[in-house]
Amino acid sequence: GLKYLKINQEFTFYIISAVAMRLVISIPFLLPAPAQPGITRLFGITIPVYYTQHGTYFAWLLEIFDEESRYGIFKVWTPYPPLYSFLLYSLFKFAGSVNTQWTSWYLVNALSDFGTAILVWKLIYNTHGKTLHFNKIAPLAYLYSISPLPIFFTVTASVYDPTVVFLCILSLYLANKKAILSSLAAAFGASLKLFPILLFPAYLLSRDRHGKLRFAVSFVLFLLCFNLPLYFVNPSNFMSPFFWQAGRPPWSSVYALVLGGFGRTYLVRSPLYADLSPPVPPVNWDYYLVGIVPSPQVFVNPIGPQDTGLYNRLAEIVVGVALGGSALVSIKRRLDLTSLFVALLSATFITSSGWSPEFFLYLLPFIPLILKPERAFYVCLVMQFLLLIEFPVSVYLVPAPFNTRVFWVTVLIQDLFLAYLWLAPLAGARGSRSIRRIREIVVRFFVLVR
Repeated sequence: GLKYLKINQEFTFYIISAVAMRLVISIPFLLPAPAQPGITRLFGITIPVYYTQHGTYFAWLLEIFDEESRYGIFKVWTPYPPLYSFLLYSLFKFAGSVNTQWTSWYLVNALSDFGTAILVWKLIYNTHGKTLHFNKIAPLAYLYSISPLPIFFTVTASVYDPTVVFLCILSLYLANKKAILSSLAAAFGASLKLFPILLFPAYLLSRDRHGKLRFAVSFVLFLLCFNLPLYFVNPSNFMSPFFWQAGRPPWSSVYALVLGGFGRTYLVRSPLYADLSPPVPPVNWDYYLVGIVPSPQVFVNPIGPQDTGLYNRLAEIVVGVALGGSALVSIKRRLDLTSLFVALLSATFITSSGWSPEFFLYLLPFIPLILKPERAFYVCLVMQFLLLIEFPVSVYLVPAPFNTRVFWVTVLIQDLFLAYLWLAPLAGARGSRSIRRIREIVVRFFVLVR
């Protein structure tokens, strides 16, 4: 009874700390701004004009909404899966004013992040609670509540990934209890962003036997239900986001380092891949570093297959080989669902042509579930520190030309950690040896850099 009471008290304190941490960090973003046209309010508090000015993600979404309102929701595509575009338009249309639109967008991310925090606690306790003392597993749970990455992306409302991450962790939480509901969350997430689709092979190849057939069949059916109606309404618009992404040049990856890390500048070959807000001096960065935000005007006309380029084709082959090899190893090792999902995600991130800091949101909740507590704590901490150096420190705060060197060194070290998260679960009991090898590689790398 005392143990149960302590766990309940700790959970209550955990929720309070998660909420308090987010409110404290939100304060700078909610300070009153000078009265200007277009500023928004969140629960009656004035939001800085930053959120509605040209060049921010929310402002970009508003421009897309304007195009959808002008031409029709089914005649405008975005770089994201069609269901996301449809739901975003519906949310903004229902909200009405810019003020309510911002509040609604913020709440979707905030509630998703809060749901993820609750499920992180439950999964960590279910995973480690029977074998470790509570005092050892509590720091893992608290780590998510105070981690800067989910707080930053939730407070700034700069991406919609917190919602997709919540659907991923919800699917894993339900996997051994309610296979059909688990497949519903996974299929819905995969219809908003493609990463959750890796839950499908992970579920089928894992050692977990509960409801595999039900999950597989219902996942496919839910995926078709979410996407087929949108495809039949306008097939060319439905396929345009996938064609655009396939032709998108590399960014923040090894492929981008080879293409642009040694001084070569990205050359715009099509209006589809022109940046809406190019860097303004003295900021010195390039598309190969931080990616591109295309103009909403190019989304009005559907597009066909794009020239993928050598590096995109190479990346697709490498991703396929990495995922196929991981699948073969997992069959022999009989991995659990979470470990295999993390391995497949990490393999995708390290071998694909592009990387964005928000991608780590998909790994952060699951690392404590597959690594020993102390190791998981330091991996999560160091990875977020590297992401902070990668962006915005190296891009905006470090003077040129030294900033690009800092950026690419950080990316390479980050890739070593992604390689560990990919290979350690596949190595099973030999994971500790993998750590020592990666540590030796990092030390040698620093020696070479110096």
